[in-house]
Amino acid sequence: MQCDAVQAKVQQLRARQTQWLREREAEQDRESVEAEIHAEAGHGATVVTEATLTPGKDMRPGHAANVIDRLTQRITDRLRDELRAQLQTETARARVSQQNEGQKLEGYLAKEIESQAICPICLDEMVPPKRAPVLLFPCGHSFCSVCISSHMQQHGKSHCPCCRMKIECKASNISLQQLIQGFVTRRDKVRKGAQRQHVQSHLEYTKPRPASPTFDLRGESDECVDPEAEGDDDESRLQRERETLTMRCRVLKNELLDVQAEEAAADAQLYTTMAGLQELHEQEATVNSKLQRVQAELAAVQAEMQAQQGQLEEVNQQRQSAAARAALIQQILAPLQKEVDKVDVLLSAMSGGNMASQSKNKLA
Repeated sequence: MQCDAVQAKVQQLRARQTQWLREREAEQDRESVEAEIHAEAGHGATVVTEATLTPGKDMRPGHAANVIDRLTQRITDRLRDELRAQLQTETARARVSQQNEGQKLEGYLAKEIESQAICPICLDEMVPPKRAPVLLFPCGHSFCSVCISSHMQQHGKSHCPCCRMKIECKASNISLQQLIQGFVTRRDKVRKGAQRQHVQSHLEYTKPRPASPTFDLRGESDECVDPEAEGDDDESRLQRERETLTMRCRVLKNELLDVQAEEAAADAQLYTTMAGLQELHEQEATVNSKLQRVQAELAAVQAEMQAQQGQLEEVNQQRQSAAARAALIQQILAPLQKEVDKVDVLLSAMSGGNMASQSKNKLA
């Protein structure tokens, strides 16, 4: 409200200023015409007031008509010049407006291309060859090759991250790739030119600055800023940012649904694993009880083995003592056996002699 009141006051002041300027110009024209007429008549360049133009006060009819004709001619010439200047101004404004519209259209197209060049997953530009845009069928959404490959291969998913439609096939988005390449090339050239101009401005800092925008007598500026255009630019920029963020939110929501599904599957698998683990615990308890019984039996067997080992040691000692006695007996028996052999030989010899004598006796 306060701004509207200030603008209304400014308009009133400009209207008053314009009216005063027109009245002043008319007064100057009348004085100059009167001076010219008096100079031509030889009366000197005296200034004629309003009284001299009034009939009946030393004003000749021909003189008044001459003054009116010249004033009319001068006003006509001034109006013609003003109309010509206004026409030139309108033409220049129309040309500037057309250029501004063209620049706005180019800027809008550039911003649209820039917004379309952003991957909804990583929010980076899909600049080939590393992040070439990939088109999904049949939904028609585009993502960079890195993100969609990671989405499909690492996670084993076969649906679009944006609309969750099943992906039948994918292909390189050649049209979008060419647009992005052209946009990036032109943007790099513009940035290099801006940097070069910035360096040149630093080198020429001693030159005088250009004059600020001037105002004519009617209070109109040579350069004007269209607040509606700026508002449209801000609105379109915010709209594009909103669309990008909306797409990103949609992708994240779909990713959240996938993660929740994976979490549910993991919970089911965890429940199954816990049930199996409980069963394994029960089996472990059974095996532990069996192990305890086996350990008791093993202890009994080990005790029996120790007892048998003691008996074995005793038997070994007895065997060793028996072997020692047997060796001693063999040592004693060997000479006795020799004596027995000798006695046997003697006995055999003696028995042989007796038999010979007996045979002789029989023969005799």
